[in-house]
Amino acid sequence: PGGPVIERVAKEGNPNAFPLPRALPADRFDFSFSGLKTAVLRLVRELEKKGEVPVADVAASFQKAITEMLAEKTARAAAEHAVETVLLGGGVAANLVLRDAIARRIGHPLRVPRPGLCTDNGAMIGAAAFYVLRHRGTEIPVAARSDLKLA
Repeated sequence: PGGPVIERVAKEGNPNAFPLPRALPADRFDFSFSGLKTAVLRLVRELEKKGEVPVADVAASFQKAITEMLAEKTARAAAEHAVETVLLGGGVAANLVLRDAIARRIGHPLRVPRPGLCTDNGAMIGAAAFYVLRHRGTEIPVAARSDLKLA
């Protein structure tokens, strides 16, 4: 939910101001931002002790780390699965810095919904449903259970 604010503030900052960790295991496509978020929290606490937090620089460095991780993972997945086109969906697709980084990194066409469709995963789910229906037809078995716990 903080993505738009980070992107806006980061425009005024130096993305190289603070070196932040990137979790990029070469053998997997999953990732976690927990280590990165912890590093940013520690950085901000250290800067607060010194009396000043350059918010724009922290935001720009944070955005750069996230962007590099997502672009790298996307490029690896595209290469391994020999895709011809990449579709970027969800709220993160609204980030122009990320769009540019992925487009430069993958070497394939990047398709991104218009900004109004980048607020949630609706466009991504719609695209997935399109391909499921195209390949499997409308016969999709559904077994509803009303007794499942939510938490």
